[in-house]
Amino acid sequence: MKKPRIGMNDKDIDSLFEIHGTKAIADLAERTGLPYIQIYNLVHGRVSSVSDRHYRMLFRKPAPPQAAIKIDGTFFRAMVDLWLYLHEGVTRADLYRDFFKAEKNPRVDHRIFSGKVRTIHARFEYIMR
Repeated sequence: MKKPRIGMNDKDIDSLFEIHGTKAIADLAERTGLPYIQIYNLVHGRVSSVSDRHYRMLFRKPAPPQAAIKIDGTFFRAMVDLWLYLHEGVTRADLYRDFFKAEKNPRVDHRIFSGKVRTIHARFEYIMR
């Protein structure tokens, strides 16, 4: 089974620089063996997670156990079908907008309902439960 990606935050980035004793991205890339552009994107917030292998290269230790960010969407799609069957008049678009209440006009991504996207965010399944 594929290992989940490990989420990174500002605290993790700061500790990364402390571990390697540098503030330069180029030095960090050289010391870890990862590409410069990947370290750059991680430090500047363009990437919010890393693979298990890259985490071990960055921190020199195994990744802490954590919940998966994305999971298989098969069970979620079955729950959606059941929800739509039980609640007449509710559409998939309505359900998607309920997932993203904070956004003003979220554009509906029908791929999570059709199965074209195999994995979904774990919180979608949690909301459906």
